[in-house]
Amino acid sequence: GFVGIFAAALIAISVGWAAIEGRRKKKVVGMIETVAGRTATVETTVLKDAQGLYQDFLSRLVSNLNIATKAQNHIHQAGLDWTVGKLLVMTLVAAAVGAVLGLRFKVLMVPWLSSLGLGLLVGCLPYMYVLRKRSSRMGKFEEQFPEALDFLARAMRAGHAFAVSLEMLADESPEPLSREFRQVYNEQNLGAPVEGALQNLAKRMPLLDVNFFVSAVLLQKETG
Repeated sequence: GFVGIFAAALIAISVGWAAIEGRRKKKVVGMIETVAGRTATVETTVLKDAQGLYQDFLSRLVSNLNIATKAQNHIHQAGLDWTVGKLLVMTLVAAAVGAVLGLRFKVLMVPWLSSLGLGLLVGCLPYMYVLRKRSSRMGKFEEQFPEALDFLARAMRAGHAFAVSLEMLADESPEPLSREFRQVYNEQNLGAPVEGALQNLAKRMPLLDVNFFVSAVLLQKETG
């Protein structure tokens, strides 16, 4: 049993190493999509570089269930500099550790049941950490957002353009507000439409106030 768990951990680590190399490419592709206003066609090797039937099956399963996209969104909303591959490796390694502890301490009396139970419980810890960080960060963003709107309004009343006001807001605000509005500014500064950059903000931070703000700005832009 221990050998099987150790082998699963090694497979998970190989998948993670393959994901690390594809990380920069994914960021660049995302920026290209925003600037071009369409989906960029780039062949990715994040999971395909890992050899073996197990990795291919895992890649297809994650893709079909759309787990990777949801997990990556949660990671970004949590403000963590992780990839889905890294989260997967941490989950499998934690599950392996929990399974070994279950065999050792037999908390559920039956060894295999203890191993399974602790493996599932400990394996959930990395994702639970992501969800906790996400909740905390989005709550902090929601608290800071009214001040951001007031800052934008004052900057534009002072005669600054909207793009310049976004840059000033990103420079003057604390995290997580500064990071999100810095990304909005960078996207439109690279040539993306302001509408697209703001809509991306609403996707990254699915809060009611943010949706109202984006809708109001887009409506004002259309009506002049």
